[in-house]
Amino acid sequence: MRNITHCPNCQTQFFVSEDQLKQHGGLVRCGQCLHVFNAKEQFVSTSSSLIEEAPTSPVSPSAETTEARPTIERNTPSTWPKVDLQFATTATTTHDTQANAESATSHPNSAALETTNSEQTAFAIAHTATIVAPPHVQDNIEEYSPNDVTKLNFTSQSEDLNEVVKFGKQKTEHKLSYRWLWMLGTFLLVLTAIAQSAYYLRNTIAIYYPNLKPHLLVACQHLGCKIELPKQIESIFIDDSDMQEDLAHPGVIRLSSSLFNKAGFSQAYPNIELTLTDTNDSAILRRIFKPAEYLPPNTDIAAGFAAGREIKIKLAITTGDIPVAGYRLYISY
Repeated sequence: MRNITHCPNCQTQFFVSEDQLKQHGGLVRCGQCLHVFNAKEQFVSTSSSLIEEAPTSPVSPSAETTEARPTIERNTPSTWPKVDLQFATTATTTHDTQANAESATSHPNSAALETTNSEQTAFAIAHTATIVAPPHVQDNIEEYSPNDVTKLNFTSQSEDLNEVVKFGKQKTEHKLSYRWLWMLGTFLLVLTAIAQSAYYLRNTIAIYYPNLKPHLLVACQHLGCKIELPKQIESIFIDDSDMQEDLAHPGVIRLSSSLFNKAGFSQAYPNIELTLTDTNDSAILRRIFKPAEYLPPNTDIAAGFAAGREIKIKLAITTGDIPVAGYRLYISY
């Protein structure tokens, strides 16, 4: 059985068979525009356009009137050619009604109106044979003549299907390559963010992860940076301090104090700021002592002020003839 389908792209109509549709699940390529489509989804209905109801034509009374023959047996076979009675009955319904009415008026005698079933059937067939194929139905059928139909190019008869599959594989490969590029770019961005964070937070990392400090020092040698000790001045306290005049050396006073690091990590040694005041508590002398000036000799300043350590400070300060009544001691960086 052949069906009619049409291309949704160029609207060209084609004949297709069931065997052709089974080859690739209905997938075909248009012979005009080379568009691939599913023929099963584009079927064209031909019942409404190919077959129309046949019009009834008037028949002369002489042809419609049948002479009554009471002596004819009911089982006498008809001599008319055999035709599909299902189609003939539909086409002659109107004609039978007209024929019965005219027969009733022309034959008042009830005995003359009785006819056999075979005669009525033969009459219907004779009338139907003249209207089976009216001219306008033939014209509609010619619109779908195979001579005007473009042949389909099925994918099984060419390499089009392979090209479609190849194109799909290439598209998938492109998607995979793009995905790998995105993953690589994301990985590089993460590494860059980690490197920047390690660079700007190198001092903090060295504090809380002392095992990484040697690696950070090596990296800074190549990058031209340095690892500095933390400077949290709020964690360093002046535990005790005292200032006395040196009786053996006039004009010299001696300052003694102690510093304590309460932080849980090593810190840079702070600077000590000493301010001498007079009797009005006004500053008359001020000096800042660096770690190398107040720490004992041979102290590893680069190692920093160890956590929980206490150091003693002793300083000799020459005041000359300036009278000193008091002092103030601060630490800072």
